[in-house]
Amino acid sequence: MTQKPTVLLAAADPDVLRALIGEFPRSAGWLTMAARAANQVPTALAKRQPDVAVVHHALDDMSGLALCAWLGKHSASTIRILLTKDIATSPRIGDPYEATLRHPCPTGMVAELAVKELRERYASQATERFIAEVTTRHQAMDAQSYYELLGLPPEQTNQLSLRNTYDRFSMAFHPDRHMHLRNTPSYDLLVGYYKRIGEAYRILDDPEKRSRYDRDLANGQLRYDDTVREKSGPRSIEDLSENPKARRFLSLAQQSLANGRFSTAVQNLKFALSMDSGNVDIQDKIAEIEALL
Repeated sequence: MTQKPTVLLAAADPDVLRALIGEFPRSAGWLTMAARAANQVPTALAKRQPDVAVVHHALDDMSGLALCAWLGKHSASTIRILLTKDIATSPRIGDPYEATLRHPCPTGMVAELAVKELRERYASQATERFIAEVTTRHQAMDAQSYYELLGLPPEQTNQLSLRNTYDRFSMAFHPDRHMHLRNTPSYDLLVGYYKRIGEAYRILDDPEKRSRYDRDLANGQLRYDDTVREKSGPRSIEDLSENPKARRFLSLAQQSLANGRFSTAVQNLKFALSMDSGNVDIQDKIAEIEALL
């Protein structure tokens, strides 16, 4: 079954937001997420990565331009369209969006048609940009400390900043959000990079391990010594168990994740765990996904 495209609609004015929602009817195959303020967007992205974001120039807590820039950092594969009062113009180099669209729109499904055209034009380019970013990050990670990897200075690293940073990385780089890359070398790089992010989070979030890591780091050791010899681990969710009955539900969980249905994925993982009780890998995957809900 083809996955329905998801569009994030952001506007402070409820009338503008209602008008935009009307331009992307579910009957035409769209899944919509709506936000009146930028601080609502991370929660929306934690549940589903949008294919397209249509952002009004004015929001409750920041400008539409600033939100487009934020999306560029935290949702690299999302195509960004800025709604403006001015005549639509082509973006200049450095602008944090792919296109502008004048609003209010003329009658008709102008926004929907513009998004469809842009989606076709930029989908492959967005994927290429994401792959390039993952490749660069993977190449750099072996020369980085955990603090550098997460972009957190040691003096600003605490449980809250770690949690927020880990959630941000999960929104952008969790492998389950990029199943279209599965069975490609880029997916392997993504899995390796995301595992290292998780490693950094687990060590720095544990006071005892962090203290030991800080001592080792002062001597030039970039990774916690117990994690240097990484286990390869399962390649996919279906590989989390050898039990045929459990694998059936693991396969369903994989499909649910690919379609952005995180709650359904957790339910199927729990069914799988009931068929293979005590499976630590399944328990860890459940905890990992529940942290995103």
